[in-house]
Amino acid sequence: MSSFSVTITGGNEAIAAFRQATAKMRSQANDIIHQTGDNTVTDTQKNLTDQGAVKTGRLRASYQATQEDLSSTVGSDVPYAPPIEFGHHTRSGSFVAARPALFPAFERNRVWMVDQLEAMKV
Repeated sequence: MSSFSVTITGGNEAIAAFRQATAKMRSQANDIIHQTGDNTVTDTQKNLTDQGAVKTGRLRASYQATQEDLSSTVGSDVPYAPPIEFGHHTRSGSFVAARPALFPAFERNRVWMVDQLEAMKV
């Protein structure tokens, strides 16, 4: 053995601390993403009401957030949701203008989500 050496200790502790911090940040990010999905649903429903796009309430009630790990998908299973969001032609050929509700709601909440993710602390 050499007469000169360096011993590094604490590697296992550092790795354990890093894993714990990573798990905590992942959990925080997951919560922020899920909250963004829930907020987007609420804002979409409000947008539909504010635009007068509610007759029976079926479309408004159909918007849901499906939460998975680090993911939130917001959507509607009502067939007329896309034509209302994007506009459409009627059978007679006239055009009904779009009344976007989901995309404006997502854009507002996306900004909040990015701010929250950037501000995360371990």
